[in-house]
Amino acid sequence: MASSLLKPLRRGIAAALILYTSIGAANDWSASLEGGPTWLRYKEFDTDGSRLVTESGVVPELAGSLMWRHADFGASLEGRWASARIDYDGQTQTGRGFTTDTDLEVGRLILRGHWQAEPVLALHTGLRQEWRNRSINGHSGVSGLDEHYQTLAWLAGISWTPDFAWRPRLRFEYYQSLSSRQTINFQGLYDDATLHPGTTNGANLRLELPLSAVSERLALVAMTEFARTQRSNPAPIYRYGFLAGSATQPRTDFVSASIAIQGRW
Repeated sequence: MASSLLKPLRRGIAAALILYTSIGAANDWSASLEGGPTWLRYKEFDTDGSRLVTESGVVPELAGSLMWRHADFGASLEGRWASARIDYDGQTQTGRGFTTDTDLEVGRLILRGHWQAEPVLALHTGLRQEWRNRSINGHSGVSGLDEHYQTLAWLAGISWTPDFAWRPRLRFEYYQSLSSRQTINFQGLYDDATLHPGTTNGANLRLELPLSAVSERLALVAMTEFARTQRSNPAPIYRYGFLAGSATQPRTDFVSASIAIQGRW
């Protein structure tokens, strides 16, 4: 699969690494890398609540972050990337059942500002940019689709680090989209189209468990996330420049669960 999402992630990660190496591993700075499997599922629903599409599977996910902290304040930049082929169970435009697979690629850049409100309690807010490539593979006379999504969202959250000897960290985060854009390539059947999905509201819960028995620089990370994106308004569809109908992106629910090993320095 073409990794077009890697371009902005490479730039962000490269800038972070250059900054980190230029200042040296000063006490105010830290970095981390993590990787592991993520199970995810997307479900699309019609206006009457009936399910239209389910896409699900397990994907490998990689993430890296750079954090600066001084006194009670800090900032962090996080990049995440996942890519794999997952199962597609849906239907054609005529309502006939259709199963295939989807080539999925997801990338995120997340900028956060942090405030250590209490010794065990921290608050943060920031922005997250998500890119998602979705290629539904056609077969048996049914055409496929190539879709690209971009979503910018604001976020806010809270972290709790109890004063235990092994220092676990629990973080809750809520986010809401500020802008969304979806482009569809019908693989020649129609002209390319642009839609604007409705508002996305989502939340994630993350637990970090240091593996002190092995090394204080290693941690086990578990995370779960849920998001709902509202239905888009209809957008016109053209064929060779002539109006041929309209398209709508259904309401979409997303859920994921992941586990990873994190290294810190």
